[in-house]
Amino acid sequence: MPGELAVTGWDDAAVAARLDITTVAQSLREQGALCAHAALGQRLDSRAEPWSIIRRSSTRH
Repeated sequence: MPGELAVTGWDDAAVAARLDITTVAQSLREQGALCAHAALGQRLDSRAEPWSIIRRSSTRH
C-alpha cells in the first residue's frame, strides 16, 4: 500500500527521527502557559500554536 497509507507519530521522540517518521512536536511549556491564561480568564492569541509538524519521509509533503 505504499502511497496510500501514511504513518505519523506524536511528540517527536528520538525514535521518530531515527525511523524518519513524520511527527507532531509539542511544547508542554507553551501548552501550560495557554492553559494558565485561559484559567485566569485572559484572552488567548488565536494564532498561537503550541505544536508543529516535523515532516519526514513517512508522509507525502
